[in-house]
Amino acid sequence: MPSHRRRSGPSAAVVWTATAITFAVSFGVRSHRPLDPASAQPAPTATPTPSVVQRVIGAPIECDVRLLVEPRDSAVTVGTRITVAVAEEVACPNHLQDAAVVVFLGGAEPAAQPAIAAAIDVLGRVIDDSPDTPLAVIDAAAPASPVAWANTHATRRAALDALAAGPFDRRLSGERWAIGLRAASAALAARPPNRRPVLVVLDGLRPPAFEVQARTELQSVAAAVRDGVGRSLLIDLSADGWLASFVGQIASLAVTGFDGRGLREPAVVAEGVQRAADGLAGKFDGILLVVSWVAGLWQSVPGSASPLPSSEFEGFAQWRMSPRSRPGREEFAIVLESVATGSAPFNVVFFAIRDSKVVAQRSVQRNACIHPPGADATFCLPTPEPTITSGPSPTRMPTGTGDPTRTRTPTPAPTRTSRLTPTPTPTRTPRPTLTRRPTATAVVHGVVWLPIGYVMSDLEPAAGSTAAGSTAD
Repeated sequence: MPSHRRRSGPSAAVVWTATAITFAVSFGVRSHRPLDPASAQPAPTATPTPSVVQRVIGAPIECDVRLLVEPRDSAVTVGTRITVAVAEEVACPNHLQDAAVVVFLGGAEPAAQPAIAAAIDVLGRVIDDSPDTPLAVIDAAAPASPVAWANTHATRRAALDALAAGPFDRRLSGERWAIGLRAASAALAARPPNRRPVLVVLDGLRPPAFEVQARTELQSVAAAVRDGVGRSLLIDLSADGWLASFVGQIASLAVTGFDGRGLREPAVVAEGVQRAADGLAGKFDGILLVVSWVAGLWQSVPGSASPLPSSEFEGFAQWRMSPRSRPGREEFAIVLESVATGSAPFNVVFFAIRDSKVVAQRSVQRNACIHPPGADATFCLPTPEPTITSGPSPTRMPTGTGDPTRTRTPTPAPTRTSRLTPTPTPTRTPRPTLTRRPTATAVVHGVVWLPIGYVMSDLEPAAGSTAAGSTAD
């Protein structure tokens, strides 16, 4: 009976990713004119100005994503059509919800007043998206006073407007800066017990003295905010970015920020602060969804994709969408027709993007077998190699002449006694057994990394080895 099992063909789908590569090729032309020494000097390279997106600093706040893909593993007859349906739902934490916010203003110079006012205006609008959020304002240049919480839109706006009005000739020492920050920390410690702390630090001028004291106090307060399940947002509008350069050292303390060094245009500053604050509010820029299949075995049905993909080529389709035009849950579909037999899995890859950084990702593969009529899923199983069975070994007849039934007793050869004294065999002291200290396994994005020298039998199953915050069904 002829076998219906597949002999050859692709075994896995390829996930397509779009990568832009630019090749720069320069050609030299030989000249017979004398070389000018001045022209031989390399031209100065201009430092590119970072975009607003690149100025959002700190570790991105990650989101959860749920990805549902149908059909599950399946087997179909060649010529059959299937509908690949994908449903995704992204949930980013809103750290301004159920929070108490303290806005701290440090040093500044008069030239930074328009930029600082634009930043404060954006902060007010973002905080107003959570109407019941209490707000306290700490001005490091003002005399110490009791903290007053603003709990309504009108009182919050009045407190922020007073801060934006100045004065802005604020050359504060690091010691004065640290004293004001301690007042902000005390305000957060006195927040309502059902509120998480959120600290916003706004500064426009490096302290002329005791800068280390200011940095040390900031690190201590940020750690306390992190321990209270809160976050800190640093907005640096100074000329040299003294505060932004510190964010990378304390990013593990749940600190993000905006590097606005040298920026004086209010519109540009407002855009950057909006992006940084949107991360706290649980917003993101958009999504990228890619469905890929084995070209040559599957073929997409023209016009079947819903919604209309951003691009579609042989072997994959992708959707790019903005969250402003989509609900929390989005569904996608495309119809594939089987055109040849073989193992034909398809893949679904999802990304959520904020400020050009991936804040959520998930991938799912579904196995599919395309078989001829009358066959089933076993068609796609690999054909086993033939097994060669050896027969019994033939009995060998004794060699030599004479009667084969006669048994001969071999005569032992005479032994020769050695006159030499036998040398004793040296004994080797066994080395102590090296006991390997247990090494913890690392789980990174759902992948278990084994320590060098271990085999799988040496390890116990790792708890929580799936990627946190991402599920697929």
